[in-house]
Amino acid sequence: MSKGPGRIEARITELFDAHGSDNRSFSVSDLADVAYELGGGPATRAQRLSATRAAHRFLRRIEDLYRQMWKLDAEADAQAIAAGAKHPGKYGSSAAWGAFIDAKAATPAGERRQRLEKSSLWNLHHHSWRVTEMPDRRVLFHHCWFPVRIWAVSIQPAGVVWSEVDAITRITDDWVSVRYQGEHARFQRWRLQDGCWWRGVRFCSERDGRAARRFDKWWQERFGYRPGSGAPPHMAMPVAEAMRLLGVADNYTREDILAAFRREVKNAHPDAGGTAEQFRELVTARDRLLASIGTSAPAPKMPTFYPRGVQAVYRTVRSVGPRRLRLGHTRRVARG
Repeated sequence: MSKGPGRIEARITELFDAHGSDNRSFSVSDLADVAYELGGGPATRAQRLSATRAAHRFLRRIEDLYRQMWKLDAEADAQAIAAGAKHPGKYGSSAAWGAFIDAKAATPAGERRQRLEKSSLWNLHHHSWRVTEMPDRRVLFHHCWFPVRIWAVSIQPAGVVWSEVDAITRITDDWVSVRYQGEHARFQRWRLQDGCWWRGVRFCSERDGRAARRFDKWWQERFGYRPGSGAPPHMAMPVAEAMRLLGVADNYTREDILAAFRREVKNAHPDAGGTAEQFRELVTARDRLLASIGTSAPAPKMPTFYPRGVQAVYRTVRSVGPRRLRLGHTRRVARG
């Protein structure tokens, strides 16, 4: 089995490299066309699926690489300070910062970081690619400075409220124009990734865990959870605690949250040795993370189990269905 990127992933990487500064987004069909060199012909379902998996695999590899870089950078800071180097601080001179960077590079963590920088994946441009699901369920791959969806975020006592703009009307090299509630607004492209203020509302082009934690921090500082304030009870759980319970990454999406919940809830079921309290904690964590990015989940069905000393008995019953067919199903009853 190959441990590196395959031919399909390599072609998609070349596509991202060639069009990183263009005002373009790529659909799944576009990726399959490039990956399999179809020349504009229709791609099969298998080809579209393969191209999509390769693109997601590439983005995960980039995210893992940068996560390792950030971790090694923090370790190099600590090792350099322990060796006697002085951190220049936020307002340190360029000479002080240069000396500290040299000291970091000489540490074991700094040397490992330099080896990672020689990787073919190490490219600031690579880390700027995003994948966004459109309202019609289409998936688009695009550069972070070329938004395909923009959300308006309002911080209220009940929590962080997300709503999408009515339309993106124009995109130029420097500006993005939108229509929101009948009004027209214009934002700088490169600032939309972190958010732009307009008439007391924050507008951003990403709805994932990174943006959610930033907005949640502002909500905690301004309001925080107080019983009776109108915020739902699950808002009392910190986002960091909810992420720990579900084991999601920093840039979690709605699909990541639901997949992690389905994975963790199997161990919390009473039949697997869990308890109802563990199940409720997972439900609270799921709802907390979904609320942080402005989405929600259907009300959960609590697991049913019998207390100690009660035996579950399964009996097959018969009923009359359509066209007088005899239908059979199993019913569970309790017996002490």
